Amino acid sequence: LIRSYRKAFPDGQFTITHLFGDGNKVAIRYEVIATHHAEMFGIPATGKQFTSTGIVIYEMKEGKILTSWQEHDLMGIMNQLKD
Repeated sequence: LIRSYRKAFPDGQFTITHLFGDGNKVAIRYEVIATHHAEMFGIPATGKQFTSTGIVIYEMKEGKILTSWQEHDLMGIMNQLKD
């Protein structure tokens, strides 16, 4: 999956906009800006730039990630690429 993203969006720049923890959980909110260079989500390369956000919550134990939950605005990305 990561290889597919890097191929499709090789110039992707992630910026952490929020980072906080509570007990054994850590949350990150980020923004990504990238250009669509190869097929992704069934959409051929468009050369269009998009901006998107996402949130990842990690459950930690002894400094290691036990599990994670992720929410990404894939529909928002697809809409920006299709327009």
